[in-house]
Amino acid sequence: MKKVVTLFVAIGLIIALTVNCAFFSVPDEIEIYFNNCVVVEVDDSADTVECVDTCGEVWAFYGTNEWQVGDNIVLTMDTCNTQSIYDDTIISVKGL
Repeated sequence: MKKVVTLFVAIGLIIALTVNCAFFSVPDEIEIYFNNCVVVEVDDSADTVECVDTCGEVWAFYGTNEWQVGDNIVLTMDTCNTQSIYDDTIISVKGL
C-alpha cells in the first residue's frame, strides 16, 4: 500500500509541475535598440514630447520638463519581440 501511495504522490507532483510550467513560462528576453531622434514638438499642457527619428518615424513620450524643440535625443527602445516597429516601447530617453 505504501508503494501505491508513493507512486500516486510522484505522479501528482509530475502533473503539477507540468501544468505549472505550462501556465507560468519564463518571459522572453528584452531586445533593445537605440534610436536617435530630434524633438519636433513639446506640448506642455499635455506633458508630451514628439520626436522624429532618422527614418522619419514619429515617436512620443511624456515628460516635457527638460526638452525643447531641436534637442537631439536617444530613445532606448524595446522591440516587444516583434519585427514591426509600430508596437515598440520607449524604455528611456536621454539627451545628447
